[in-house]
Amino acid sequence: MGVSLEETATVTEPALPLLQLENLSMSYRAKPVLRGINWTWLAGEHWAVVGGNGSGKSSLAAVLSGEQSHFAGRFERGRRLASGSTAYVCFERGRRLCERDRKLDCAEFESDAKDTGTRVRDLVHDMAALHGRFPDLLPKLDLERLLDRGLRYLSTGEMRKTLLANALLNDPELLILDNPLDGLDAATQTLLKEALQDIMASCPAVLMLCRDLDDVPAACSHLLV
Repeated sequence: MGVSLEETATVTEPALPLLQLENLSMSYRAKPVLRGINWTWLAGEHWAVVGGNGSGKSSLAAVLSGEQSHFAGRFERGRRLASGSTAYVCFERGRRLCERDRKLDCAEFESDAKDTGTRVRDLVHDMAALHGRFPDLLPKLDLERLLDRGLRYLSTGEMRKTLLANALLNDPELLILDNPLDGLDAATQTLLKEALQDIMASCPAVLMLCRDLDDVPAACSHLLV
């Protein structure tokens, strides 16, 4: 039987793992949050992790992003991930940035009694580069009008879009999005879903953490429950 060139390429050039987990387990204050996870992620795949509150999604993301190093088992990064960056976009990062600005607030020394703090443009500092990689993304994120606004004065949706743009500027090999649609109104959810489709078409690998199957983008190729 004849074999096409495409089939030959599939046989002789198997996809390389982006990462591998073997019997990964983790506890928080003596309470197990991850138990015996075995997972191989191949290059070219986009994954969604679906589970309710307390199911371990964010703990898994913390391990993959390098924010959490206290775990049992083996976590092996493939060559691309070992040499590239991982970006983790989550509500907690936005909260930490706003809390830092509150501590550093110097409004009492300003003539208008207002300290803007960290502005959107401070995080999204190279709009031209972002537009070059994602030409259709900026209109959907609608960040132009927010550039001089302080992070503390952003809505939940505006903060999510700002953190997302900031992560993309680092050109990550792995982009982790922690419940990106939570707390958003229907119009903002629709806009962000369209933006995520563009991002997943261009990023090497995306991990979506979702509470509901309805929030999983169509571009996700694999599902972990």
